[in-house]
Amino acid sequence: MARKRRRIMDRNPIHRAIKWYKKENPTVIATYIKIGKDLAFDKVLEYQTIHELLIKIVKETINKYPSEVARQHEYVWYAQGIWYSITKFSGKARQIMIDAHYTYYRFLGLNDGALREIAQRLGVKISDMSNIWGRLGLTEEVIYKGVKKALAETLNDVAVNPTITNIEYDPSTGLPVKITVLDKITGKTKTYTITYDEYGNPIKVEETT
Repeated sequence: MARKRRRIMDRNPIHRAIKWYKKENPTVIATYIKIGKDLAFDKVLEYQTIHELLIKIVKETINKYPSEVARQHEYVWYAQGIWYSITKFSGKARQIMIDAHYTYYRFLGLNDGALREIAQRLGVKISDMSNIWGRLGLTEEVIYKGVKKALAETLNDVAVNPTITNIEYDPSTGLPVKITVLDKITGKTKTYTITYDEYGNPIKVEETT
């Protein structure tokens, strides 16, 4: 029977911290940098060249959408994600990745046209929304049924409770002094202000719209 291997060091936070501290020794880091700097130069140069290209594409695209200029950084991050998907994936996997990336930034509120144009200038096409929803099981039939159900519930609520009433009370007397009524159908609001005499009897009701 093989002899059980003995653990030299317990895996706990203290030992991990000590190991990290040793790795961060300036002499060790300097050695790593000396060896790897020249090897990494070509990759850094390639990255910077691509990064400049992505910034150029983003600027030229969002200049067509003045309201989006303030969010340029987000569009650059989006372009970087699309580029990463292009270089790391192929076929169906690539399409799923770029569509997922597009959907994420679309939900953040970025412009649909700008997002699709940036992807197109990078050589890929974002799928139609019907295809994207279909992957999530949200077919047109499912969406239609959901909208229909929500509409039916809303109409039923309006039919049962066509108005929303809010009442404000005088904290000293406990009497209602203002009644606000919102008509759900028309969206109009009416406010009734009530004035009382010294005995608590209503003597005036003023209506405003």
